[in-house]
Amino acid sequence: MKYIALLLVLATLATMGYGIYIYLNTNLEVVSVSVNSIEARNMSDKFFADREDLTNGTKTGRVFTNELNNGNDYYYIEYTMQLENNLLVDAESLELQVVPKNGDVYQSLTNVLPIIKRNEKAELKANLLSKKTAMGIREFVVSYYVWGIPFSLNYTLK
Repeated sequence: MKYIALLLVLATLATMGYGIYIYLNTNLEVVSVSVNSIEARNMSDKFFADREDLTNGTKTGRVFTNELNNGNDYYYIEYTMQLENNLLVDAESLELQVVPKNGDVYQSLTNVLPIIKRNEKAELKANLLSKKTAMGIREFVVSYYVWGIPFSLNYTLK
């Protein structure tokens, strides 16, 4: 009886060790982030429409400030983040959010990526209107669900 109990304890410890190994070595990984920026003065129609929406309070998305001055001071920035799902299961309802800095005006609503199957890659996009002075180091938060449990991934672009 002692040998069976010892064998069961060893099997339990081996299973727990394997579970911890899997937990520590699987993740949602950021493969790359690309940045595309356009000066707001080159998109004057969109800029003036955005300024009017901000003034009226009808702008959709994450609005950080309602102040929008001269178009020469702003950029439209698109961040494209490529992710790889190294989890053992699918990641669902992925959303990319930019952590706002002083000078950011708004982040427009982007589509939520419904799913990244395990061992596959996908892209998330974030569109931002920001002052030239806010360019530089950026922080992002990727929110996602695994089996209905919320998780987040923080990433800093240098």
